[in-house]
Amino acid sequence: MVRLQQKNEEDLKLKIVAYYEGISINNITFSELIERVKNEYEAKNQADTGLRHKQIFNQYFNSLSKIQVNKITSNIINNLLNELIKNGIKKQGFINAKTTLRMLYRCAKNNKIDCIDIIKILDDFVPNFKGEHIYIQDNRRTKNLVFTKEETEILIKYAIQNPTYKSLFLALILTTGCRAGELLCMSYDNIDLEERLFYVEKIENRNHIIKSYTKNNKSRQVYLNNNAIKLLNLLLELRKKDNFDSQFLFLNSESKDNKLHIGAEDGFVRNIQKILNFDCSKELRSLHDGRRTYATLQYLSGVNLKSIQRQLGHSSVRQTEEYIFDTVDLKYRGNDLEKGNLEI
Repeated sequence: MVRLQQKNEEDLKLKIVAYYEGISINNITFSELIERVKNEYEAKNQADTGLRHKQIFNQYFNSLSKIQVNKITSNIINNLLNELIKNGIKKQGFINAKTTLRMLYRCAKNNKIDCIDIIKILDDFVPNFKGEHIYIQDNRRTKNLVFTKEETEILIKYAIQNPTYKSLFLALILTTGCRAGELLCMSYDNIDLEERLFYVEKIENRNHIIKSYTKNNKSRQVYLNNNAIKLLNLLLELRKKDNFDSQFLFLNSESKDNKLHIGAEDGFVRNIQKILNFDCSKELRSLHDGRRTYATLQYLSGVNLKSIQRQLGHSSVRQTEEYIFDTVDLKYRGNDLEKGNLEI
């Protein structure tokens, strides 16, 4: 007779099923647990999110893959996090690693798998950073990855003088603040030039999959200022000449489906510093840095934070503030603070 210790009736039922199905719920490894996380997301039609957690796990937590979940200790987690910092992980990568650990813990609890409180360990974790750097490869004291106001003006003028799908794409991010995935889904039927609006209803991920919802599952209206309208008219002229049978406005003749995708545009942005002789001492900037640039320049121009938040599609003003205050160019901030200089 098999003896099963239970905490309650539900736990007993789970253990009986596990026994007859040959499942050892107390001996599950982290690699098996991450598969459950992925499967849960797939069941909710969010397979790309589940896959992302699996990729993060494979990248950062291979050392945990063979460890049984109920054998994990706080020392193992702390040593792993310290190892990531020691190896110079970037800030966002470190945040992603902690997020994955939190997800694994919640999955373990949902499946009644014994596990120590990983979330509490993360909350109590005190990083041993070296020197004054918070994250070795992401020193915000010397790096400012947004484009300056002068660089932004040059980029927009360059797109107007050299209208290609790639140049206009970057310029529209800088003039609307849209996410790259949202702009890739821009089509004839979701722009209204008379009302000066772009209706954001879809988003494309890095696997070229178009989702019929935005990042936060909410559609929104993006205002098109004078610069954006001018760029959009150039895009429509370019699109009319190509006359390709597609609902989308941004094309790329080098892709299999003739549509512009984020990889090709990323390559263009990485080369733009050389094309326009920008300051190459800065780290290469990304499409998302263009979005941060828009938010920063709007704020420095005196635009209300709430207006910027709604334009960007952020769920809270606090998120918008982080976009701005992490990247505000010291020169602009310094010029602004000089207004309060005392006459002595």
